[in-house]
Amino acid sequence: MRKRAWVTIIILIVLFAVGYKVCAYLAYVKNLQFENKGIVISDNYTIKTNEIDENDYLVFDNIKMKNVFDEYTKYEDETNTLKYIQRFDDNQLNKAIYVGADSQYVDILLNNKLEVFSMHFTIEDPKYIKKVFDKNNIKNDIDLVKYFAKHYNDKTNFFNTISKQKEVYFMNTIANLIVPSLNNINLIDGDYEGYVFNSNSVKEISIIKDNKKYYFTFI
Repeated sequence: MRKRAWVTIIILIVLFAVGYKVCAYLAYVKNLQFENKGIVISDNYTIKTNEIDENDYLVFDNIKMKNVFDEYTKYEDETNTLKYIQRFDDNQLNKAIYVGADSQYVDILLNNKLEVFSMHFTIEDPKYIKKVFDKNNIKNDIDLVKYFAKHYNDKTNFFNTISKQKEVYFMNTIANLIVPSLNNINLIDGDYEGYVFNSNSVKEISIIKDNKKYYFTFI
């Protein structure tokens, strides 16, 4: 009788383990979606501020950029956290450049600030996110972009560990939420570090400095 009880217990454990594995497979492997074909890094941009005359600089906080806005009208947000520089032709918006500072995606994720993401996605515990970031040496948004470019097309199968399935699914989902539909990505080096998102009508330049993200969006 005791032997039969042990056999029953072992069978139940095996069925539970297989069932759990099947559920993980359906959640993390079958649901994995690849939406973005533009997470590809092209040539680097090198920024050398000393090659520009001091009088030609526009300074936003402690970031210098070449002043190309003579034909633009400058607008400032009431909170002074975001500045717009726009040009209008015949009362129609022709070109716009948005300049501002924001938190890095890495910090937003670690602080579990859900309001910036699609509400259909249930974000993981920040402790889990930190564990994944530490494991992959992701310390800032530049590291995150490099990870996306290298691992976005990673796939798992039924025989991978559940932790691996979950990590690939989680990072892929983050990529689909953070990175818009792109043509490609450029990394920035030289006097500043950052990255550039390139799409058909928008170029978004992000400079990472002092644990902040300074963005320059050209439309």
